Amino acid sequence: MENLIAAVVALAGVIIAAAVADIIAGAPPPAVPPSGPKVPALFTFGDSIVDTGNNNYISTITRSNFAPYGREFPGHKATGRFSDGRISMDFLASSLGLKEMLPPYLDTSLTMEDIKTGVSFASAGSGYDNSTCSTAAAMTVEQQLQLFMEYKVKVGSIPGRALYLICWGSNDVIQHFTFTYGSTDPGYAEFMTQRASTFIQRLISLGARQIAVTGVLPVGCVPALALCYRCEHV
Repeated sequence: MENLIAAVVALAGVIIAAAVADIIAGAPPPAVPPSGPKVPALFTFGDSIVDTGNNNYISTITRSNFAPYGREFPGHKATGRFSDGRISMDFLASSLGLKEMLPPYLDTSLTMEDIKTGVSFASAGSGYDNSTCSTAAAMTVEQQLQLFMEYKVKVGSIPGRALYLICWGSNDVIQHFTFTYGSTDPGYAEFMTQRASTFIQRLISLGARQIAVTGVLPVGCVPALALCYRCEHV
């Protein structure tokens, strides 16, 4: 199982690296390249880095559906993305030739055509640790997986070459080591790793084969932390 996980993560990493290189090199590619999409679908799980608006549809204060969010988004509207425009998953979906924006699964206006090429199940404020999710009133790892299982029933089948991207951990680090506990326990990192491994194995059991897992982002660059600890201490 460990070898299989390593293989699918490495393969998906190559695909993502190529997509990011395309974006950096110049203008984004057309929505559907002449050769067709590079993968049949894209699914994301995680926190605000990959949440395209699911928190708009749950009971939480962790939202970004108000100004100044979205001022550079098409139509200059806040969509629930924690950005002034599109987020990285939108650019990735576009670069892969799927669609210009990756929609949030909980958007009830989506059609079958909208969701069959991929959606985001992510929830801003979420983490591997359920206590992190509780603090932010965000969807847990298990709840996001449950939404994916619901999605599978709805669409019937998912192509084996679909790409799954997992982005959790930053909120766990911020809460556990900084704001709440101030802990330096190295065992917490092992706990996060185990949670990630368990989630990957569950995805594999549900048919996923191309899986990419991001590392924890440089949380010292988060404005709240920079404000609290000042740049020289971050």
